[in-house]
Amino acid sequence: MDTVFSTEEEQRYAERGSSELHAKLRWTFLVAATLFFVFMGLDYQFDPEKLGRNMAVRLLAVGAYLVLHLLARWEPARARVELLLLAGVGVGAASVTRLSVGLRFGELLAVGSLLLMVVMLAALTTSPRQALTSHALLLAVVNVLGPVFGASSLFFFAVNVFLLSGATAGVILAALSERLSRRAFRMELDLEVLATRDSLTGAHNRRSFLQQAEHELDRARRGTRPVSLLMLDIDRFKSINDTHGHPVGDAVIRTLASTCQSALRSVDVLGRLGGEEFAIVLPETGTEGALRVAERLRQSLAEAVVPEVGKALSFTVSVGVAERLPGEGLEQLLSRGDQALYAAKNTGRNRVCAAAHG
Repeated sequence: MDTVFSTEEEQRYAERGSSELHAKLRWTFLVAATLFFVFMGLDYQFDPEKLGRNMAVRLLAVGAYLVLHLLARWEPARARVELLLLAGVGVGAASVTRLSVGLRFGELLAVGSLLLMVVMLAALTTSPRQALTSHALLLAVVNVLGPVFGASSLFFFAVNVFLLSGATAGVILAALSERLSRRAFRMELDLEVLATRDSLTGAHNRRSFLQQAEHELDRARRGTRPVSLLMLDIDRFKSINDTHGHPVGDAVIRTLASTCQSALRSVDVLGRLGGEEFAIVLPETGTEGALRVAERLRQSLAEAVVPEVGKALSFTVSVGVAERLPGEGLEQLLSRGDQALYAAKNTGRNRVCAAAHG
């Protein structure tokens, strides 16, 4: 059964596959240029009478593959990896189809070159669709150019059988490779979740949250944009645990996290710092905007009913708000957010307080 990804995960999977494919593409073009250069030495050793013609073809192929290698490193060309791949196949096919009648050494070199290209396709294609398209183009190029350059019928038949066999194997290998790659990527995602997410709520764990918060502060410093922090704490949480038990306490924490996630933007970062304490980073948000978000969350949580306890149970939170000051680091911002949270607790709970700017 194929692994199903979300849209964001599909995008990350595609970006990783594209990056790996570009690296393979650059190296394969370089190796192909080297091998065609080696073929020049074989031409001299086995067929010196045709050295001039063969050398011209080999040099043309070497030059073309080096150009493709450079193009693959050029950023705009990275989005057209299939065209680069098919161009490489076309260069290789065109360089080995100027054949004479009879199965001569030149044709044996041609078979070797085609074998190189089939191996290239097997190494570079990462999906059955891509493999089918690439092998089909190789077949088309050989079948069009072969008769034009006078390939013998025996060679023509043998090459078609060879290419069809290679295409079949290539598509099967690409399908297996894609399946294994998707499984490996799913395992990476699962490990990433274990390393960065709180197991109870799905929010960022403390370490991951601090890393994300530091990243947002760095962006704010570079762009002189505001960023604010919310510190949330469940009011009288110990009393909830003592009265209803720890499973109900866990359900309250999950409700808080899910309610916040539903109300926040995709760019906002929610983290569980420990126990019943949560923090939220609001990029490009000043104090006034952060206060509005905090008040909206406070009201939503006060109206929320914990769905897992089988009876009506509500809870409230206190929220501290702090906007990053010029030159302020994460530790200082967290400290001022804590002070604002303590002020909300000490002035009656179930309220929002903003940190002083001094």
